[in-house]
Amino acid sequence: MLEANQVDGIISSSHNLGIDDYERVSAPIIAFDRNLAPNVPVVASDNFEGGKLAARTLQKNGCENIIMITGQDNTDSPTELRALGFSFQIPHGEIFKVPNNLSAIRREMEIKSILASNRPDGIFVSDDLTAILTMKIAKQLDMNIPDDLKIIGYDGTSFIESYFPQLTTIRQPIDEIASLLVDILLKRIKGEKTNKDYILPISLIPGGSI
Repeated sequence: MLEANQVDGIISSSHNLGIDDYERVSAPIIAFDRNLAPNVPVVASDNFEGGKLAARTLQKNGCENIIMITGQDNTDSPTELRALGFSFQIPHGEIFKVPNNLSAIRREMEIKSILASNRPDGIFVSDDLTAILTMKIAKQLDMNIPDDLKIIGYDGTSFIESYFPQLTTIRQPIDEIASLLVDILLKRIKGEKTNKDYILPISLIPGGSI
């Protein structure tokens, strides 16, 4: 699309081409949360610090058997960086990967097996929707939240704040990220110099799940 001159630039949030493909495109590309190629600027929340903050918060709230549930993702992906932050804070904490391409029933079965087998008292889940699903499954297993199990998600969108405020989550500054993505793309279109990485701070949104 870029090479055909149909657009002046692109903001990408997926990684569906090889690095060589991105490097060959002459028109500007800006990436959200993905390291596409050495010449493509990235705007992201501080995923590594987010993983650390989630793990640290669970520790401060008395959790001792803390695990992480994450999707199966690529190295250098936002999910992988969150897992690295979690492992930095809890070096021996187990990380369980539940592939995103599984059916809804299979995902529920996988998460239920993880909870039943490990009986954690604290879980960091790499995205809010999976965290909500984990809370549902925990209740099916008669695990009281937050007395028996504390859960922290990641994203903190306005949807979660409005419709599921009981979930404690790590908030990405989505509005600021969106604004910065547009600003950087416009600079690149004008030929102005930009940085390679723009990492925005995260924050904790407290809820009833811890």
